[in-house]
Amino acid sequence: MKKSVMESKLETDMSNCSNDLNGKTKDVFKCNICKEKFLNANKFHEHMKKHNKDKQGSNSTPIQDLALTGEKRFHCEICGSNFSDNSTLKVHVRTHTGEKPFQCSMCAAKFAVSCNLRTHMHIHTREKPFLCEICGSAFSASSNLRTHLRTHSNEKPFQCDICESKFTSKSNLKRHILIHTGVKPFRCELCEARFSDNSDLRKHTYIHSGEKPFPCDVCSAKFSVSSNLKRHMHMHTGEKRYACQTCGSKFSLASHLKTHMRIHTGEKPYRCEICESRFTQISNLKTHMNMHWRKSLHV
Repeated sequence: MKKSVMESKLETDMSNCSNDLNGKTKDVFKCNICKEKFLNANKFHEHMKKHNKDKQGSNSTPIQDLALTGEKRFHCEICGSNFSDNSTLKVHVRTHTGEKPFQCSMCAAKFAVSCNLRTHMHIHTREKPFLCEICGSAFSASSNLRTHLRTHSNEKPFQCDICESKFTSKSNLKRHILIHTGVKPFRCELCEARFSDNSDLRKHTYIHSGEKPFPCDVCSAKFSVSSNLKRHMHMHTGEKRYACQTCGSKFSLASHLKTHMRIHTGEKPYRCEICESRFTQISNLKTHMNMHWRKSLHV
């Protein structure tokens, strides 16, 4: 049976794209429309069908064939970029205009393309279709899986030009840079609080609304952010997946392992501004500061 132009193009895209992890080659399938990547060919096929279901009829159209041949006739008048179809150009133009027409029905998040909204919805539905083959961790988005895989390879490709700190994801680097600049562009319209990251602003708004969209399936607890739910779940499972490479101690949270490592490294990042004493944990610094406060009462 003769393959359609679409099938041939998909096969070409899939065969030309690979990613090396720990010396083992794994196929990665990249969507040319929204740039999302997949480790599973079937999921990639299904994803591409969602993009093309509105454009496809019983036979491919001249516009569709043009998109699949790679010819780029559609021109962005703002930056000069060229695209193979008009729908991709429209998505691109939103990077200039800031338009995000796809809004989540459960929170205030908005997105420039519908597939990013679908990925976002996994946060609310708690669906995690992207599985790490090394440790079994599951993720709601393929990009989160890619970032997670770097914790196994210890790859940190994003480096700060100011202090040389390195990060596993570009978003973490961007948040870090704001520490140096002090810029907080996201403002709460209810209390004027400002934040360096839009996600932090969204979390903050739950304080005003009282909304807690992330419920625990085991008990009645609810949380305003998914990370707090994740930490809470360790109470029920008792899972300790973060192991110290030095002494073998295990922890349920990466932050607890990070604090523990200071025992071995001797790092004490929290400093008392009164007596210059240093501590491995901020809780210890707070306890120490209370000592100064009590002493001041008796002066």
